[in-house]
Amino acid sequence: PAPEMMGMLQTSLLWTFVAVIAAGTGIYFLSKHYGSLPVFNKLTLTAAQPAVVSSVPGQTQRLEDPEVMEARQHIAGDEVLGDADETALGTIGVTTMELRPIGRAEFAGNVVDVESVSTWIDRGRKVRIVEKVGNRIIVEAV
Repeated sequence: PAPEMMGMLQTSLLWTFVAVIAAGTGIYFLSKHYGSLPVFNKLTLTAAQPAVVSSVPGQTQRLEDPEVMEARQHIAGDEVLGDADETALGTIGVTTMELRPIGRAEFAGNVVDVESVSTWIDRGRKVRIVEKVGNRIIVEAV
């Protein structure tokens, strides 16, 4: 090769080597200090802070407090939804939004998340519950 080409090749190889060393140093630095850099704190999932509750405006109380823990009641999903018969198989309700194929429908005054059997269903259409799998409610247009 020509001498000027050899010089360009050496310069290119030198800059490639410098870039690889700089990238390796940057990756090492990020791996050691990732959790402590404020820029990356929003990218890392952490445990949620305990919620603060109070029935009196201006006063706060943490959920770990024994008084708050005693006052909390544990309820099952059926109790939150209401009577389980409201979402029994065959129950007819009305969609409150388009099902694409997932959306919401109202059954006996309760709005629940539902999934259509096949295609999209427009808002305001009647639907029938055809299947319940765990907490999934599957409906079809009537």
